[in-house]
Amino acid sequence: MASGCGCAPALAGRFCRRVAAKAATNFRPKAFVGVLAKNNRLRTSADFAWAVRSGVRAGRPTVVIHVAAVPPEEPPQVGFVVSKAVGNAVQRNLVKRRLRAIAQTQIVDANTNNGAHAGTRVVVRALPAAVKCSYADLFRDVTGALETATTRRAGQAEHARKARAAA
Repeated sequence: MASGCGCAPALAGRFCRRVAAKAATNFRPKAFVGVLAKNNRLRTSADFAWAVRSGVRAGRPTVVIHVAAVPPEEPPQVGFVVSKAVGNAVQRNLVKRRLRAIAQTQIVDANTNNGAHAGTRVVVRALPAAVKCSYADLFRDVTGALETATTRRAGQAEHARKARAAA
């Protein structure tokens, strides 16, 4: 006799937790795409605070992005701030998953292709409007804010270089 889901035979027509648990472990994907590597995540509050205080800020209707410079040989690091103002736990987790996927493609994977974001720490703060927008809108806002912040950071670095040269 087969179980209701068809993944394994059931014992005497009843649901068997042991068989279901074994079947669930056999069908898990080998690598979850939405997980950032450990060296690409901001993990401590000191790292978040440093990136927010010393970095440049760019905002859009759904997100605010802070980009701070670190030595160029360090990998890009990303952190997310999604407060309770965004919504309940389900809504916050949805926004975090979307932001994580966007960060993986736009910051971490872009670094392997052209090194555009090497040596950066990025903090992405979601605003309450983020829960109501689509993935495409969120993607557009994150990439736009990231470009703006990166341009401002480059401008600040050039300004500092000129000030040092003049002194």
